[in-house]
Amino acid sequence: HERGSARHCPAVPEPLHILVFGQSNSAGAVLPGGALPWPQLLAAALPGALGRPATVTFRTFYAHAAGSAAYLDRELAKYSPDLVILTMTPFAFLQPMVGPGVRKRYGERAHRLYQRLLAPVEPYLRGAELLIVPDGPLHQVSFDALLVRPADATSFIPHLLVQHRTIAYLLSATTAVQFADLARKADGAALALAPGFTGDVKRRYMAQVKDTASIDKHFLTYVRQPFAVRSAQALGPLLGARVHIGSEASEGCFRREAAGHGILHLGTHAEMNATDPMYARLVFSKDGEGLDPDADGYLHAYEIYELDLRAQLAVLTACETGAGRTDGEGVRSLGHGFAYAGSPSLVMALWNIDEKVTAEVIERFYEHLADGMPKHEALRRAKLDHLERASDELAMPYYWAGLVLVGDVDPVQRPFWHRHRWWVLAALVLVVVGAAVWWRRR
Repeated sequence: HERGSARHCPAVPEPLHILVFGQSNSAGAVLPGGALPWPQLLAAALPGALGRPATVTFRTFYAHAAGSAAYLDRELAKYSPDLVILTMTPFAFLQPMVGPGVRKRYGERAHRLYQRLLAPVEPYLRGAELLIVPDGPLHQVSFDALLVRPADATSFIPHLLVQHRTIAYLLSATTAVQFADLARKADGAALALAPGFTGDVKRRYMAQVKDTASIDKHFLTYVRQPFAVRSAQALGPLLGARVHIGSEASEGCFRREAAGHGILHLGTHAEMNATDPMYARLVFSKDGEGLDPDADGYLHAYEIYELDLRAQLAVLTACETGAGRTDGEGVRSLGHGFAYAGSPSLVMALWNIDEKVTAEVIERFYEHLADGMPKHEALRRAKLDHLERASDELAMPYYWAGLVLVGDVDPVQRPFWHRHRWWVLAALVLVVVGAAVWWRRR
């Protein structure tokens, strides 16, 4: 270059947005070669290989979901990636596309499992209720999805166990009495929190962080939950709930207000821990100060034990369980934690289910609760409502059967005003109208 001339600086290219589908979560995609941290490896290798910066988003591809094509379409529309990578075997990719084959296998296995677990004791079951204390791998089985008769893809719905039984689960046989005592002591209105994990929530967090080295990069990867936010907002008019969404839905907010409410609705992500179930955790919005260890945005199972709750029911929706054990220890740890802290009932998901369907089922569940139904019957009716209007794909148990009730099944006791407010308002209107008529005739 001649002296005084401007040095030519090549423009820095925009980073590529790469969407990676794997068969597990970001803790390690399970492939024939073993468990490897594929997002981290790809994030490190791709920029050099492509000659430009790249950001990597990892999404789970569920080989047991019948609607995989629609699922892929939704994910591609949501993220608009520049490049898509499938880190899975061809069989795992193609298997879910063959809907009839998946449904045939489900029908065979669901009836076979019913034959082994429940058919031998059916003659001794007098009532319609089943209270199940699962053990080992059965913690991840939704008994609602078992089939009482052999069925195929076009005829399985009438033979689902949920059509014939009202099912709830207990952590252990001895907790039944403890749950009943807790339920009698609990009262109060509803509290709903849903961080949503929108871009605005993450930007506010980033703006509060003073030291960029302390940024919680994992928090920035959580997927948005618009339907979880919708469910939380719906609780306001339905149950008179106090609702916190977005950045307001923080761990500190939950700790401050939870003890004064009878129903706790947490529309957020939950993560199981593969090595220590007591580190299973619920995710809230974060502040960037990082000064208070009790407001770091993660409420662990061991921290739940330390809370003093008076709730009749805790509901965890839109769970994204992460890489956990296969024996259900993480789920039990959360359930034990809420029970020990003073909440006798817990609704949560056994697997990572569709957020939109979950929101719809939970909203119907609350409507039935408001009508005075027992908790397990309200959840059953909500699932049946979904099945009545579901398309072929959305009727598959993957979408709705993962929601289960653990603990006490009695109806929730709502405050007098919320139970009778319409009668009170109607009486006030009549009094006002009567007073007006009397005043005119006087």
